[in-house]
Amino acid sequence: MNLLIVLTIILSTCAVFEFKPQTLDDVANTPVVTVQVFYTPFSQSAIDFIRLNKKDNDKGIYALMVPKEGSETEVSYKVEVDFVPWGRNVRKVESDKLVYDCSNTESAEKDADCVGTRLHACMSHYTGNLHHNHHEFFMIVCTTQETDWVTAPLKNIAKCSNEVNDEPDDAFNLETCAKTDNVYLDEAISATNVIHMFEELNKDNDPLIYINGERNDDARTDLRTAVCRAFKKEERPEKECEGVSDGSATLYFNSMVLIVAIMGVLYNAWQ
Repeated sequence: MNLLIVLTIILSTCAVFEFKPQTLDDVANTPVVTVQVFYTPFSQSAIDFIRLNKKDNDKGIYALMVPKEGSETEVSYKVEVDFVPWGRNVRKVESDKLVYDCSNTESAEKDADCVGTRLHACMSHYTGNLHHNHHEFFMIVCTTQETDWVTAPLKNIAKCSNEVNDEPDDAFNLETCAKTDNVYLDEAISATNVIHMFEELNKDNDPLIYINGERNDDARTDLRTAVCRAFKKEERPEKECEGVSDGSATLYFNSMVLIVAIMGVLYNAWQ
């Protein structure tokens, strides 16, 4: 094996493990960090993840989602969190798009799992841009906080609407939507990219979390650190991301260990 091949292997390894900060444009209504959460609303692992983001939890991003103080149209940080409710119900393709099927029960409007999934899809529909995105986030966190969420998903809608109501919200319409309408479930699933075509949710990976398009399993237990690292270092929120490093030191160390190991194998192969 000649030296050129060895150098090619080493350079390729460095390229794969190089730390590359995100470079999304920071314009009026374009997020700097985008989080996609594909989840089954009643799975315990998804509930645990959502509750991780309650106020004052240092592993969650509640503080990063709070609107800019004194403003109704500006966010403090350009973080968008899209919750995509998956549920356990049948998915089928119609007219080249995925649609959600809650008709696999005799009385879908009384099926708690289906109703809860539709409720979160309805919440997602009503928050169409970055300046309203935090409201969906707050509502989903609020509705899943109570222990009766899995048995009575509609019980706390009015309470949550009042508690996080920094913009108009209609608890009655949300309840009606959750009981009767599959349109927003179809919309939530069909509007996503092809991620779901390749990675189906199961008990071991629920929720599936993507940050700026890359799957991040560490975010299930520490979303704050994962989101903070997705900011360019000079744009990282100082207070909310205090103590979070960019992770590059560990990354480069691991890269060097791998390079040394490869060189060792090649050296032994030449002997």
